[in-house]
Amino acid sequence: IDPVAVTDEQRADVRRRFGLDQPFVLLVGTLEPRKNLSGLVEAFAGLARNRPDLDLVLVGPDGRNEDLGARITAAGLGERAKPLGFVADADKHALYAEAAAFCSPSLREGFGLPVLEALAQGAPVVTSAGTSTEEVAGGAALLVDPRDPATIEEALARILDDQALAAD
Repeated sequence: IDPVAVTDEQRADVRRRFGLDQPFVLLVGTLEPRKNLSGLVEAFAGLARNRPDLDLVLVGPDGRNEDLGARITAAGLGERAKPLGFVADADKHALYAEAAAFCSPSLREGFGLPVLEALAQGAPVVTSAGTSTEEVAGGAALLVDPRDPATIEEALARILDDQALAAD
């Protein structure tokens, strides 16, 4: 994959248009059960309790058998969760570049292109151990047990709290 240059103006524009005025954790992908939204939402809810200045941004079309609104409501995330739906590629690249962390705790993947796209834009990545996304990340991501929201929360906290780790 080739990195796409994202200007400061594009970053500011995407933040303005989507109402992103705080740091955010990003997920990109079709919103369906294998993406493990339940694990991510639970992990983010735990993380958010002590971080009032952090949002969760979800990019991608609705899939099947997933009620994102119900998950967000049950976790008490309210306006802190921002489902954007499908976005243009230019916006997606700017979102990757602006993300405080990209998280893909998928239960299974054929390849995991969003992980590679996030890395290409310099986003710190948390992804699943034991799936194709581990191989795609090639040692450049924090790996978690996708079935354990506590490990997802812990990895995100490490990236958010350690700028050197995030940059690495």
